[in-house]
Amino acid sequence: AKFDLALSFGERSADDGSPAGLDGFVDFAVDLFDRSTIEAFLGRLERVLRAVAADPDAPVGTVDVLSADERTDLLTTWNDTTAPVLTGTLPDLFQAQAARTPAHTALLSADGETLTYSQLNERANRLAHHLIDRGAGPERIVALLLPRSVELLVAELAVLKTGAAFLPIDPAHPADRIAYTLKDADPVLVLTDHPAPATATTGDRPVLHLHDLPLHTRPVSDPTDADRRSPLHVSHPAYVIYTSGSTGRPKGVVVSHAGVGNLATAQIDRFALTDAGRLLQFASPSFDASVSEVFTTWLSGATLVTATADHLRPGTDLADTVRDLRITHATIPPAALAAMEPSDLPGLTTLVVAGEAVPAQVVEAWAPGRRMINAYGPTETTVCATMSTPLTGPQPDSVPIGTPITNTRVYVLDEALRPVAPGVVGELYVAGTGLARGYLNRPDLTAERFVACPFGSPGERMYRTGDLVRWTEDGELTYLGRTDDQVKLRGFRIELGEVETALRHLDGIRQAAVVIREDRPGDRRLIAYTVHDTDHTADPAALRDALRTTLPEHMVPAAIVPLDALPLTVHGKLDRTA
Repeated sequence: AKFDLALSFGERSADDGSPAGLDGFVDFAVDLFDRSTIEAFLGRLERVLRAVAADPDAPVGTVDVLSADERTDLLTTWNDTTAPVLTGTLPDLFQAQAARTPAHTALLSADGETLTYSQLNERANRLAHHLIDRGAGPERIVALLLPRSVELLVAELAVLKTGAAFLPIDPAHPADRIAYTLKDADPVLVLTDHPAPATATTGDRPVLHLHDLPLHTRPVSDPTDADRRSPLHVSHPAYVIYTSGSTGRPKGVVVSHAGVGNLATAQIDRFALTDAGRLLQFASPSFDASVSEVFTTWLSGATLVTATADHLRPGTDLADTVRDLRITHATIPPAALAAMEPSDLPGLTTLVVAGEAVPAQVVEAWAPGRRMINAYGPTETTVCATMSTPLTGPQPDSVPIGTPITNTRVYVLDEALRPVAPGVVGELYVAGTGLARGYLNRPDLTAERFVACPFGSPGERMYRTGDLVRWTEDGELTYLGRTDDQVKLRGFRIELGEVETALRHLDGIRQAAVVIREDRPGDRRLIAYTVHDTDHTADPAALRDALRTTLPEHMVPAAIVPLDALPLTVHGKLDRTA
C-alpha cells in the first residue's frame, strides 16, 4: 500500500533478552513533505517519548515538544522588530512635517479643493483653539458627526491638537446606533454640520455646528500645553473607534498616540511612500483603517486624496477616481478588487489588501506590475500588526499575512498560552507598541481580551485576536480563519473557509461566500453564494458534483446561489448578514 506518511516501530532487545528501547523508521511521500519537515516532526515525537518515559505520570498536555532552536525562533528571532520610529504626540509629529513641507499639498478632494500643509495646519489650529475653549482636552472625547469631507479631516486634526480623542461617527448610520454610541462614549462635544441632528440622537450634549463657528477670530498658532486644559502625553487617547460586539453591543476601542507614529513609520517604509505620492482615503472614516491612511500620508509629506462614497464604488467609479486624481497608493479590500480588472488601475503603483482574507487568485491577478502587500491587524492593535513582503508569482491557498511590523511581537499559542510549533494551528496574540488602551468603559471586556504577556517585561499585555494562524517554516504567518468561524452541522464540524476555498478553485468562479441558513426552525443548511466569470454559465448542480470530488458530502452546500455580485459593507468588506 502507498502511504503519505508511515511510522514503523519495533522493540529492541539486548543480548541477554532485556528491553533495550525502540527502533523506528518513517516512509513519506516526497511530493507532500520535504526532509526538514519530517526531521522536525520526528524530533518532536522523540521529545514526547523521552518525556513520557522520564515521568509516566505527567499529563501529556504538559510535554514541551519544541526544541531550543524552535523556541528561540518563535519567541525571539521572528519577533526581532525593535527599531527607531517617529515618536511624539500626533500634533507634534504633524506640525514638524508641516514645517518641513509647508507649501506641499496635504489634502486634495475629488471636487478640486486643496490645502497645503501650512493651510491645513492653520485651519486646524483655529478650530482647535475654539474647541479648547469649549472644554476639549486630554482624556476627553469629541464626537465628529460628519460625512466624508475636507471638514472632517480638518476636524480630526483639530481635536488631536486640543489633546482630546476624536470619535468619528457616520451620519448615515441608523439614528438608534448613533444615539447608543454617543450615550456610551459620553463626548464632551459633538461637532457636526447642517442640518442639526435631533436631540433624541445627541441627548443633552453640547452640539457645535461647523458652519456657525466664528473661527476667523481664533489664533492660527499651534496650541501648546499652556493653551490646553492639561499637558498632552503620548499615552493619552488619540481616537476611539466603535466596532461590532459579539453580544450585539458595539464597543469603543481606545487608541493612544503612541502606536500611530509606530504604525506610520512601518507603513511609510513598507509602502515606499514619499512626498511625491498620492494616497487615497478609501476606508470609511468610522473605520480604523482610515486613521492609517490619514497619518501614514501626513507624516510622510505625501498628499491625501478624499472623495465621496459615490466616487469610490468598486468598478468604473473607483477606477475613474484613481485615474483622474493620479492615485499612487491605496488600501482596497479583496472583495472590492474582485469587481474590477487590474487594467482598470494602471497608475496604482502600491496596492495594499486588508480587512479580510485575500484569495490567491486575486494576488496572482493584481500583483504583476505593482507593489502588492497583504496587511493584517485588528482595531485593538492600532490598525495593523503584520504585513507581507511584496507579493509575487503563484500563491499558496492561504496567502501569507507576513511578519510583525516595527516594535510589534506576535505569538501563536495553544489553549494553555504555550507557543505551538511551525505548521501547527494556534490562536494569534499581539504585543508591542501598537496595543490599544482597551475598551471604553468596559473593564470586564478589556480584561478578557488584553491579557498578561508571559513572554514580555513585567506588567506587559498582549491582545487575544481570536484569529487562527500558523507559522511557516520561514517565519511568516498564514491566516486560517476565526476561532468562532467554525460551525457544526448534523454533528459534523465544518470550517466555512475550507468550503469557500474549494469553490474558488472551480473554473469560472471569481468569488464565493458560504453561510449556515436556518429558514425553518431546526433546519440548518449550508448555502453557498457565488460570482462567476462573464464567459461561464452558472450550473449549481454541476458545481455541487465538482465539489464532491474534493469535499466530503457533509461539506457540500445544499444549494449554490449565483449572484451578480456579493454584497459589501460600507467598508468594502463582504457583508455576510446581507
